[in-house]
Amino acid sequence: MRLTLGRRKRSQLLRFIGLGAVLTLTLATGPWSTATSSAAKQIGVIHSDIRPVLTKTASVALGSCPAKDVVMRVSLSRLTYDQSQTVNVGAVVRNVGRVVCTYGGTGRGDQNMGPCGTFSLSVVDSSGTNIWPGPIAYSCPMIGQTRLAPGMQVLVTGMWPKAVVTRSGSSSAPVGSYQLVVANTVTFTIKLR
Repeated sequence: MRLTLGRRKRSQLLRFIGLGAVLTLTLATGPWSTATSSAAKQIGVIHSDIRPVLTKTASVALGSCPAKDVVMRVSLSRLTYDQSQTVNVGAVVRNVGRVVCTYGGTGRGDQNMGPCGTFSLSVVDSSGTNIWPGPIAYSCPMIGQTRLAPGMQVLVTGMWPKAVVTRSGSSSAPVGSYQLVVANTVTFTIKLR
């Protein structure tokens, strides 16, 4: 059986694969690895191929575990996006504590961030208004008990569809600057052009 993809789907697939490579590099060079130089750790930018990977680290609570026991490394491939570029966000979440973290997730495997995810992902415009996921209720799939053992990590991914969501509907986000906020803790200022 032969699978054919349209140009747009192929482009999205390649971006997703690229994000996976970025997260793999981030994980391999994270604070629990000896491969990262202290200078790269200090500025939070690790150079991979041509484009920099922008990474921020924070402690976050995860279900039964307090923030002191969970480290999240969030990565973006860029801070400026053209209309054709998807705003993909990736994170590696590691249990650095001594007990299993029990939380609401997909049950096992990789996790999601966003309105139906393990971690929140929101976008705020320049006036401070939450434009995504916005003031509406989402119909989410069933969330199941998920566990993260001490010393283990999980990959978490999300995407902002560059939409402004209001009670009356949604529209494309206009050109401008936005705050991308992950887990109510990690913030990136991004620009749409």
